Amino acid sequence: MLNEPHYPSQWSVAVVMGIIALLIAGIFAWAFYFNFGTLHLSTTRNFTATVDRKSYSCVSECDISLPPGVYDVLVQAEGHYDQTFTVDISRWKIREYSFAFQLIPYLKQSLLAELPIEEASGFFRTESSLQVLYRSTAAGDVRVAEFESLKQPFFQISGQNAIVVDSGRAFFVELATGRKIRRFDDTVQVRTALLSNSGKRVLFFVELQDSPFIWLWDNETNQLTPLSWYESSDFVQWDPDQDHRLLMITDQLIDSTQSSLLDQLAESTSPEVKTFGLYFYNLDSGEARQITSFGSEKPKRFFRTGDRYFVEYQDGSVDELVVRM
Repeated sequence: MLNEPHYPSQWSVAVVMGIIALLIAGIFAWAFYFNFGTLHLSTTRNFTATVDRKSYSCVSECDISLPPGVYDVLVQAEGHYDQTFTVDISRWKIREYSFAFQLIPYLKQSLLAELPIEEASGFFRTESSLQVLYRSTAAGDVRVAEFESLKQPFFQISGQNAIVVDSGRAFFVELATGRKIRRFDDTVQVRTALLSNSGKRVLFFVELQDSPFIWLWDNETNQLTPLSWYESSDFVQWDPDQDHRLLMITDQLIDSTQSSLLDQLAESTSPEVKTFGLYFYNLDSGEARQITSFGSEKPKRFFRTGDRYFVEYQDGSVDELVVRM
């Protein structure tokens, strides 16, 4: 009897097979249904998102289910710069990520008659032999500060600050208190200055020992940084939304997003005359991104009226630079 083979009952076989089937179903459900988190992307326009080599079409927002882990996400929208960012996805949790696309600026033909008239942010008025700076507001004109010996002052008002340049001198003015501070001594001749939209940074176009320089002043840190290149103030403007970025026309920069190191070295040693291009320039990183090349066209100046930017050429024609929709 002991040597007779033992065969499991049909019921036992069914139970074992059922357990195996449940295990397989559980593993399948865990892998394909339960072991996931959600990436919620949102912006203001339709876009395409690429995650883990898969592309998703999104109508201003979308939810993407992903296993837990760290992912690089590429988002793209027509006419805008691509963006890449990294997200960490946790199991059963929603990772929300909102972002804004940056328009790729472009030039369109304009007519001088179409140029808008810029509303004055302030003015100088002579009072008892003093030159008084006023700020224009919706509630009326506000007296800011007085000066004793200005001749032909140039000024800008942005954020909580103003900059006044006259006869080689430069003054910072706090709008709230009227406190004014002169920057630099008589050895530095300030030709002009450009104040960023927020008023936190200033570009000074100066002359020192008969040589031109551009100095970057940071109001928050009281730090002065000389730039390694010089371009005329007629070709430089602040980015409308950023304190660390300029818009400029120059033949001195190389697009760091497209040129390899060898290409840059070859171009820097090339005897050929470089053509002017319109660039973004990041003041913090020193990186440049070319927007367009002018080829044989010769820009005369790059100027701003209100929130609009224009390029005037030597032949008198004008293009508008569209920087945002």
